[in-house]
Amino acid sequence: MVIFGFRTRVAILATINYVCEVCGVAAAHRVVRRRRWFTLFFVPVIPLGGGRYTDTCVNCGRVRQLTKEQAESATPAPAPAPSNGL
Repeated sequence: MVIFGFRTRVAILATINYVCEVCGVAAAHRVVRRRRWFTLFFVPVIPLGGGRYTDTCVNCGRVRQLTKEQAESATPAPAPAPSNGL
């Protein structure tokens, strides 16, 4: 017996603060990537597609679709590696 299916995994990429266009409150907004996976025996094996990026207001729940470029520009840049000084 083989058990297979699909699962959506959610990763929070960043949390940014700005005034929501719908509720007018300066609130946090989560930038999220949702990616669908093919699962085998409940283990995610193969990612299906590049994922969907959304921006969600934590105050009113408004969800806005983002492009990959918009989502990447909202995420903070990784910290530079410390130098040895040698």
